[in-house]
Amino acid sequence: WIWDKAYDQYIENKEMRELLEENNRFAMMDIIKNMLQANNRGYWDANKDQIDNLKKLYLELENWVELKY
Repeated sequence: WIWDKAYDQYIENKEMRELLEENNRFAMMDIIKNMLQANNRGYWDANKDQIDNLKKLYLELENWVELKY
């Protein structure tokens, strides 16, 4: 249940997500990586939409990093 709450707080909550993306994109990338890892290890049973959304957001952030650095 903790991962569902984290997903709701950091990914679904648009204001929080935008705040993290604006102020610390690397932290946001770490949060997403941890969520994907939790799912892969069986600690979280994320649904397909959640996983797809996390991957999409991560790729967007990664593209920003590549363009910036």
